[in-house]
Amino acid sequence: MFTKKTDSAAEQATRRSRFGKAGAAAAVLAFAATAVPMALAGPAQATDDQHGDDHQGCEVWPLKPVVHYNDHGKHDDYVDYRVKVHCDEGYGIELYDQRWEKDHGHDQYLGDWSKYDHFDQEDTSVYHIKKKAPDTEHGDEEVYHRVTYKVYYDGDWTGWHNWKKSHVEYVYQ
Repeated sequence: MFTKKTDSAAEQATRRSRFGKAGAAAAVLAFAATAVPMALAGPAQATDDQHGDDHQGCEVWPLKPVVHYNDHGKHDDYVDYRVKVHCDEGYGIELYDQRWEKDHGHDQYLGDWSKYDHFDQEDTSVYHIKKKAPDTEHGDEEVYHRVTYKVYYDGDWTGWHNWKKSHVEYVYQ
């Protein structure tokens, strides 16, 4: 006849400790799997964005400025602040763009630009805002721009969308 072997108290404690550690590790992993994506998601509505919008007929992207250096000296250099727009057929758009120079304190306002356009067919356009390269400080300049817009369709305008900010580009002096 067989007899049931019972573990000693020390063996039972070791087994409980092993299963307890594994259970705790599984709980930590489960928590991290849900907490990390929520932490990375950020705020529900940002004020500066570098991506397209939720597509209310048009999408807008402020592209990173491009610096054009001339061989004639730094006073001939210019910056091309580009805005990419995609609109569906029959939509109109009003763009408002501001140019900035990034500083350690408050950024320096360099000027603005606005444009209205209507799309008779679905299309993508890139608008070029070419301006003289700034020379506001000793050393290199850091420039960017931001754009807001509203969309027109069938007699109605949307409200102004959140500002969308481009990446910073350096103007080497």
